[in-house]
Amino acid sequence: MRMIKTHTTKLAVAAAALAALTATTAGSANMFGDRLHIYTYYSDASKTQVVGWAQEFCYGDMALLGQATGTATAYYDAEVVGRCPYGYY
Repeated sequence: MRMIKTHTTKLAVAAAALAALTATTAGSANMFGDRLHIYTYYSDASKTQVVGWAQEFCYGDMALLGQATGTATAYYDAEVVGRCPYGYY
């Protein structure tokens, strides 16, 4: 009986440590702010003719999409060009 209780206690401690680590890791995911992208829009799924582009900008640590130049379509490529700084200025 004592051995079962010891293993149960160790398992509970390990589970609590894992939960704390997971919460810390999830909270630090936003530490660097959102990624910034440049979007290139194409006329169709073949992506051979560029018809527009748009760039995100930072608002604090969030990336917001700016107004598109040309035409925004459902066919696009997104290139990561940076990150927003953490926190508001």
